[in-house]
Amino acid sequence: VMKRINRQVLQRLPEFETQSLSNISWALATMRFKDDVLMQHIAGEALRKMSEFTAQHLANASWSFATLGRRAVALFEAMESQALVLLADESQDFHPLDLALCAWSFAWLEHAGPDSALLKAIARVAVRRLDR
Repeated sequence: VMKRINRQVLQRLPEFETQSLSNISWALATMRFKDDVLMQHIAGEALRKMSEFTAQHLANASWSFATLGRRAVALFEAMESQALVLLADESQDFHPLDLALCAWSFAWLEHAGPDSALLKAIARVAVRRLDR
C-alpha cells in the first residue's frame, strides 16, 4: 500500500504547496516510514518553494527530516535562511511548538550549534513571547 501511495506522491509532488510538503514529510516521520528516494524528492521540491514556507511548515518539515535522520544539508541551509527571515519579522507568529521543533531539529542533526544565529534568534523570539 505504501509503495503505491509513494508512487502517487512522487508523480504529484510538483503540484503540492508547502503545507502539503510539510504534511507528507510529517506523516512519513510519524509512521517512522523511511523512503530515501521520496524524502530526497520532497527535499528538492521544498527547496524550490522555500520562500513560501511559513513557521509551521518549517517546524514540521525540519522535525520530519530530523526524526527520520535525514541530513539534507542543502534543505536545512535553506530552512535556516527562511527561519531567520521569519524570526526577524515580528509580524510572523512563531508558536512555542514551532520554536521548539525548529530548535530541536537543527540541534539534533547538528546543523546548528549553541552559538548559531538560528538558535540565538529562536531564543530571542521565545523570550519576547514570554514578555507578552
